[in-house]
Amino acid sequence: MNAAAGYAVLFKDILGNCKGKRVLEIGCGNGDGVNTLQNMGADVNCIDAGSKHVSPTHKTGSATELLKFFQPGSFDTVVALAFFGSPLAKWCVENGKDLRKTELAVLGQIKGLMKTGGLLLVYNADAWLPHLSTLRHEDYEKTGFAVVKNIRNDTLLLRRE
Repeated sequence: MNAAAGYAVLFKDILGNCKGKRVLEIGCGNGDGVNTLQNMGADVNCIDAGSKHVSPTHKTGSATELLKFFQPGSFDTVVALAFFGSPLAKWCVENGKDLRKTELAVLGQIKGLMKTGGLLLVYNADAWLPHLSTLRHEDYEKTGFAVVKNIRNDTLLLRRE
């Protein structure tokens, strides 16, 4: 199964109908997730520190500056696939930032971008190496999210309270 087909199954199973929803993908990489969401009818914006994916809605920048790029309260759904974990840990090392503080700050910015009741899909490809992400369920909850679903200990669906 190619990445796009895998994303289609993941998004359909977890997010359901995306038609007409405003979605932000953080850490969009080559754009497979963005393209899949667009094919499902979502209005997708994306950001990545690199520029592997080029589309009119792609922003090249740091996820620590989300509110610089996007309007507060403008997204129904935010998708962070393999962003928390080694990609963010690597960015923190390269920029001399504390991982825990950065994770919590990014969560706060994500919350600011979302509509109340919006969904946050987090996939942590590094779940088998827990030290690469310091986030815990209580961190999501204290930053204003409720855990809706925990899938295989590597994927979380959260709702913005």
